[in-house]
Amino acid sequence: RMPLTTRSRAIQKNLGQFGAFAAIVLAMGSVAGELDRGTAAFVLVRPVGRASFLVAKAASIGLVLAIGVALAVAVAWIYTAILFEPMPVGGWVGLGVLGWLGLAVWAAITFLASVVTGSAAAAAGLGFVGLQGVVMFAMYMVGIVAAVAVAWLLKRTMLRGPTPPFVMELPSYKMPAPMTVFYRMLDRGW
Repeated sequence: RMPLTTRSRAIQKNLGQFGAFAAIVLAMGSVAGELDRGTAAFVLVRPVGRASFLVAKAASIGLVLAIGVALAVAVAWIYTAILFEPMPVGGWVGLGVLGWLGLAVWAAITFLASVVTGSAAAAAGLGFVGLQGVVMFAMYMVGIVAAVAVAWLLKRTMLRGPTPPFVMELPSYKMPAPMTVFYRMLDRGW
């Protein structure tokens, strides 16, 4: 009998790896490729604005990713039910929603790169590399928001009252002796 965390971890890993690759491939040429080949102008029977075209493209990418994630989660649930025992569907639905959100971020970065650069290859490269920067930025932002929220909460609950003055006492500064600096540099240098 396989532990529960191992099954869900395997599904999460596969969705993260193959799903991310699918999201990048799906979004990388969605605008740049169609503009290069001229299929966007050929397929559209009446002129539409750029914003409408981009919103329709983004919605179609999101819908295709949602269908793909839903199929992957359904097949994984059936496969798990056959091999082990049927598990509650609610957790699997949550896994699918979170997986889709993660893939949608990846696809959105690649889609943005496709719109801005006008090149499918550049969009794919930025899609693979760009997510790391977004994750790092998001981690900083979550940290800042959490720190402000905790400070506000503590100020309202445990740290009520007037704010005490902040006094930091520093030792007096003395100029180091030249021989001390020389011996210290000699010691650290060797």
